[in-house]
Amino acid sequence: MFTYVNAINLSIFLETVVMAHLFGLDLPKRGAYPLRLIGSTAVLGAAAYFIPLFPLRSFWFDWGYSVAMYLALLLFAVLSAAFCLRAAWINCLFCAVGGYAVHHLGGEISSILAELLWHGAYRSVFEPPYLYLYLLSMTATYAVVLALFRRNRSAQTLMNRRRVVLLALLVVTLNIVISSYAMMTEMYEDSIRNPVSAVDLYNCVSGFLAINILFGLLEHGRLEREAEILNNLYRENIRQYEVSKATMESLHDLKHRINALMAGNAALSEAERRDLSDKIFIFDSAAKTGNETLDIILTEKRMLCHQYGIEFDCMADGSRLAFMDVYELYSLFGNALSNAIEAAAGQLEGSPRLIFLSVSGSDRYTAVHIENTFNGQIRIVDGIPETNKPDRAAHGFGMKSMQRITEKYHGTMTVTVKDDLFHLDLLFPA
Repeated sequence: MFTYVNAINLSIFLETVVMAHLFGLDLPKRGAYPLRLIGSTAVLGAAAYFIPLFPLRSFWFDWGYSVAMYLALLLFAVLSAAFCLRAAWINCLFCAVGGYAVHHLGGEISSILAELLWHGAYRSVFEPPYLYLYLLSMTATYAVVLALFRRNRSAQTLMNRRRVVLLALLVVTLNIVISSYAMMTEMYEDSIRNPVSAVDLYNCVSGFLAINILFGLLEHGRLEREAEILNNLYRENIRQYEVSKATMESLHDLKHRINALMAGNAALSEAERRDLSDKIFIFDSAAKTGNETLDIILTEKRMLCHQYGIEFDCMADGSRLAFMDVYELYSLFGNALSNAIEAAAGQLEGSPRLIFLSVSGSDRYTAVHIENTFNGQIRIVDGIPETNKPDRAAHGFGMKSMQRITEKYHGTMTVTVKDDLFHLDLLFPA
């Protein structure tokens, strides 16, 4: 009895600690992390193993003792995380609660499967048939939850919503309380266990609920962080637009001064005159689209295309975009053309570098079409090209910003790749 119960305690602690540290994999570590992990696991594992057995004094006393014992195992996991990770206590609690919830869910799944398969013939986790099923169930549960968690890794630094973490802790605590009650009932009343009891189902549901709460926290943190980045990007576009507008005004004024200088300065050679004329032409050759903001964007991007040897063709009726806020218009087209220029400039030497932009429509809609050449492979995920930059968490927000602006005006954004051309289509209702 002593070996079995205490071995179970050690198993619960080790499984919880493993998952807790996997949850905290991207959190900053303290110095000598491997040694800290091994040392804390050994010390706290020994403490978990040598927790005294149930005193068997009374039903209610032993029930409270059982609850305290399992909460102590959860506390040991929190202490392990705090000793090894350089993180706030709420982050350590997040990891431990998540680890315990995953352990409990996997354990209950194996228990239910064992009852359905063998009808109570095997109840000890140390009996080979049950042991194999338990290991398989736990491994599958851990793998699925960890895979889902890793998809949210960009939000892991935001797992500090105290109320949500404490709510998940409350769910896990209730799980422990009810499970302990059921266990004491079996011990004191020598009751026959039902094939699948209501407690088993509750434990599965509550374990899933606790995990879902924590995952919801991560998803909320990811969306909050994404919204903050998009807002910062939008503010930066506003600042850039104001700077670009002022620059264009000063350049047009400079153009007239240079023309006057060239007319009266015989010292300039013909080649110098042509060079200055070319530069003036670049600034002055943006199509007059009927939209000042679009003219500024096209002028800027044409300069970049000239620099990278990109042929840029444009047929745009800018007056059709008058319904858009000037800053959002600048952000939308600025991001779209910046992406197109980056892709076209990446073409191999001798390959065509082309960008085409059109803005057209009818009484019922306004259509924007941008296409450009590119080199390599493009993977479309959820309607948006997946960034090929190493730090994916810090990139790819330009397209999301464009999608958000398009949806604000009840439009649709479609991305397709065909015949070595990247196509971006925006469609706005009139």
